[in-house]
Amino acid sequence: MASNRSPSCRSLLVCMIMLALSCPASLPAAALSLSVKGGGALSMFTDSQTVTLTASLKDDAGRTVSLDGEQVRWSAVSSHVRSKAWARPADRWNGLCWGGNALSLSGPEEDRLRMAGAAPAGPTASLTDIVGERDVIVQASVTLKKTGATHSATARVVFGKGPLSVFAGAPLKVGTTWKEAVSRCGGKDNPDVETYQPGTRLPSREQLQAVSGAGKGAAFAAGWPQNPPWPPRQGPIPGAAIPLPRDSDIPPGSEGPYFIYWTGEAEKVRVFARVVYLQSGSAGRYPAAAPIGIAVCLP
Repeated sequence: MASNRSPSCRSLLVCMIMLALSCPASLPAAALSLSVKGGGALSMFTDSQTVTLTASLKDDAGRTVSLDGEQVRWSAVSSHVRSKAWARPADRWNGLCWGGNALSLSGPEEDRLRMAGAAPAGPTASLTDIVGERDVIVQASVTLKKTGATHSATARVVFGKGPLSVFAGAPLKVGTTWKEAVSRCGGKDNPDVETYQPGTRLPSREQLQAVSGAGKGAAFAAGWPQNPPWPPRQGPIPGAAIPLPRDSDIPPGSEGPYFIYWTGEAEKVRVFARVVYLQSGSAGRYPAAAPIGIAVCLP
């Protein structure tokens, strides 16, 4: 008896193959993606670094969909600072802002619980950081006007080493004399040397000025402490009374609150040492026996 089956469909396997060939191939769903330009763990910067993100969308057929005129919503999901000189909780946002213009800090600020500046609305966004060694997770989402479909994507942004990276850790939170600062940093003082001596493991003027208000103020973003209360102007200090700083030793713009940080430079007689006033970035002479200077150490 003749078979009722079609000659071209003699088995279930053949039928399945023919069915697959008669249908269009399945295509990936539309996807939003983010590209990152700039930054990177191996990059370095002296005062600020800007990273640019671009959102792009492809449709089900893999074709690029224009996002011009679409409302792209950008948000920063998390921030983590890896710098050893960071004196705040690692997840704080200080020193980071939306846009290509860096923050400029010249004084203390509270812990930031969100990023500074307004997020953009177009397909491109920029982030600028003055701290360095920071990882940020950024999210973008867009709801297309034509279809009403919403697409989202995240990207990791990595900022390179900034001006804080030269320091071994956060500053000491107590005031010290200059010699105590040398000791606390594990350094050595050569009394015959008057210029900057790296053996002290205290920073140079330039290293402190790079994180001061004369730069972008990375020290304030990092939460570096200010000086303890002013001690009595005259003794008792072991070995000597505190000499009074001359007006010419305190640069204009260095008024309180005081951020007086020791450098690795002192006069041969060790009556005065060089300091940097972080708010103004000015360098000056300060009584080496005054126990109010702040020490931040080099590796």
